[in-house]
Amino acid sequence: MSRLLTVFLLVTCLVTKAQKKDPQNMEVAPQNTSCQGLGDSYPSLDAAVKAIEGAKYYFEQEFTTTREKSFQAARFLSCDFEKGYLVVTYDNNKQIYTGVTQEFWDRFLASGDPDGFYEKEIQKLAQIKVLPNSE
Repeated sequence: MSRLLTVFLLVTCLVTKAQKKDPQNMEVAPQNTSCQGLGDSYPSLDAAVKAIEGAKYYFEQEFTTTREKSFQAARFLSCDFEKGYLVVTYDNNKQIYTGVTQEFWDRFLASGDPDGFYEKEIQKLAQIKVLPNSE
């Protein structure tokens, strides 16, 4: 029953905002994006969240649950359909992982167990770097 509920949530909560091909089915380069200059280090986590979530991406997918604690949501944001950021909400706190591949995101979606995948796979990824104060 739990697995069925997870699959149901995946199907009903997955939002996709991307198109890799134009109407004539030709490959197109990313357009109307503002994510090319984003880095992997910021002065604070809040600054990272603001910059990364405020940018426009060529590919964006989101997975959400209805939980109030534990694993709550994940977003994959990419400028090129190959690598990007993974923004995870866990216990109402956001964490940002860098260099996440589209293949990794697809494995997460197919896992059917967001908590287990988070504990076994996502926590091993490189997180955004928060720079120490230079005061």
